[in-house]
Amino acid sequence: MLGEDRVMDIIKTALSFSESEQLEVMVYGSNVALTRYASSYIHQNVSYSVASISIRAVEGKRWGVASTDDLSNDAIKNTVRIAREIALSREEDPDFESLPRPAEYKKVNVFRDACEKQSPIERAEAVKEIIGEVKKGGFEAAGSYRVETTEVGIGNSLGVRCYHPLSKALLVVVSISDTSEGYADACGLEPADIDHLKVAVESADVCGRAQNPKDIEPGNYDVILTPYAIGELMSWMTFVGFSAKMYDEGRSFMTDRMGEKIFGDNITFIDDGLTDRNFAFPFDFEGVPRERVVLVDNGVAEAVCVDSVYARKLKVKNTGHSLPKGEEVDAIPLHLQIEPGDSTPDDMVSRVNKGLYVSNFHYVNGFIDPRNAIFTGMTRYGLFYIEDGKIKYPVKNLRFTESMLKAFSNVASISRERKLISYYIGGFLLPYLLVNDFKFTSKTSH
Repeated sequence: MLGEDRVMDIIKTALSFSESEQLEVMVYGSNVALTRYASSYIHQNVSYSVASISIRAVEGKRWGVASTDDLSNDAIKNTVRIAREIALSREEDPDFESLPRPAEYKKVNVFRDACEKQSPIERAEAVKEIIGEVKKGGFEAAGSYRVETTEVGIGNSLGVRCYHPLSKALLVVVSISDTSEGYADACGLEPADIDHLKVAVESADVCGRAQNPKDIEPGNYDVILTPYAIGELMSWMTFVGFSAKMYDEGRSFMTDRMGEKIFGDNITFIDDGLTDRNFAFPFDFEGVPRERVVLVDNGVAEAVCVDSVYARKLKVKNTGHSLPKGEEVDAIPLHLQIEPGDSTPDDMVSRVNKGLYVSNFHYVNGFIDPRNAIFTGMTRYGLFYIEDGKIKYPVKNLRFTESMLKAFSNVASISRERKLISYYIGGFLLPYLLVNDFKFTSKTSH
């Protein structure tokens, strides 16, 4: 970690080299340590540190971005020059007006130095215990254990100065038999937030129950979706529904539906990057304070996330959701959560006459029909048939093709319990959902 003082010195140096009308400087640093394992053996242990600077030069309505991982004064000076040359070579951006002005930021403590202090031996010992737990069921273990610290500093020629460090620990455990797999993960601000044996037991339990799955026909089923499964859907919902660019282009399922009921009364989506229950990040990559945004309120479409450009285009308040300039998507929620209900997973199972318990999804594609939020994807890591309020037996994986507008209008029950799912620099806080009449369109041989 460079630290706040060093980051601010780098920003000051870059600004001193500017000949542009406006200049924005982003300094990014990260320390990562990662242990991977497969076939019940550790096969990789790596650690690395990265630090980079990204420069956005502004000339009128033209802007250009250049970056480097060389933080010497000569390299920074050259990067500032290149950014200006790129800006001057581009056509004017009619939607651009100015870089953001200075603001105040909420302080959120989501940095723990334990992530940097954890040794490879400590991770290896944890993985050894995980493998031992998974082997008790006769299964092989695979997965990863990652700890990282990240820091971001933003400054511009108009006076913006902000800095934020955060840390994250993420453990993934996959248990594998000849006929099944089981998945579990956990994340937190530091290794102490993760009970690695509990994660191993969860993974092995699913793998054991999912062995020798029976054939099942596709069709419409009542389904219980775990937070893992919902997380796969949410990673697409952020792009095709709640992003400013998709909304402005008329491709979002929120477009032309603001103030209308699009989901069930029990569905509320909130993006909150200011809570310490998540991997909080109090400003965006332009240095604008991040807002808590109610995207859908009791089923009614209320807002999308915007940055400075889309706030002006859509004539709404800037919510502080800019990504680094040059990304394909300009503003998306990174700390999405679904408000909890009052049920439990066991309660949900007891309510299902004939249905499926979906442990996870993968290969999800949300670009089938974004306007109507039609997604497709596969089940994975354990699919179970439910009958008369009880989980009866495992079944083979199915492909779903379903509109999320329909699915989130058919949520019959929401759990009180929620799980934090890691996502980019943030995370999703998600419950279990009981969804009626979920459509599966084809089956697999395994």
